[in-house]
Amino acid sequence: MGSWWDSLEAVSRFNTRLQWVGAGLTILAAMSGVMIIVVGTRMETLKDRRTADRRLTPEQRAGIKQALEANPVKGRMVIVSMDGNAESYRYAADFVEVLEDAGWTSRVRPILRLSEGPPPTGVILAMENPQAIPEYVNPLFKAIKNAGVPVEAQTVNRLVENEPITLVIAFKP
Repeated sequence: MGSWWDSLEAVSRFNTRLQWVGAGLTILAAMSGVMIIVVGTRMETLKDRRTADRRLTPEQRAGIKQALEANPVKGRMVIVSMDGNAESYRYAADFVEVLEDAGWTSRVRPILRLSEGPPPTGVILAMENPQAIPEYVNPLFKAIKNAGVPVEAQTVNRLVENEPITLVIAFKP
């Protein structure tokens, strides 16, 4: 070693520096451990959210109901769920409940498929003719969207006889 190794003051300073480095590394290790726990918990939450059934929250129900009650025009809506898909049916039933609570008429009707191609996902306001939209449809679309439910409007062939507009609760995205 060098001449500093023989100096009590130099070795003492070196020892103090090593203690500070050790303390810093200990703090860094503790912070890393905490971050591993926090990130792991967040991953589990996101996995649970991805696999959990979709349901309208009490806040979403209240928001949709309040917006629809504020509109004097009440509508009639057939809500289509994917045939054989219990999650889609339960979510559709949530919409039926909130619409009926708001004074609307609605029912759930299972359907096998919407069209050729990949299966549809999400919530879709399906209409045959966008030029002939009943006056109650836009308030419904806005109420659902403003409640934080991802919804899109699509032009499709008529899904239900005598119903030019339907709310489709497709497969979970």
